[in-house]
Amino acid sequence: MESSSNEKQELIALFKQQYKNNPIELKLLKNLKMAIHQIDQYGENNKCSSFIHVYQAQLMSKEEIEILKNSIGNFVSMNSFLSTSLNQ
Repeated sequence: MESSSNEKQELIALFKQQYKNNPIELKLLKNLKMAIHQIDQYGENNKCSSFIHVYQAQLMSKEEIEILKNSIGNFVSMNSFLSTSLNQ
């Protein structure tokens, strides 16, 4: 999901307004912004030049699978890490 630079700036402005009287939160916001920028740069510098197939195995209940099916196109939050492999 791509976001425009304008949307990012609007969100940053909203946070700055929200926390304008809280220097600790403003400092955390600045640190978070720097961390996100570094992660973005790392991704840009280390992206694959071609598509690769990766495989993932995860034991899930039928209820969890239904929840995922019903969440297509939406954000999904998980309390675990997903692991991938080049081997099937």
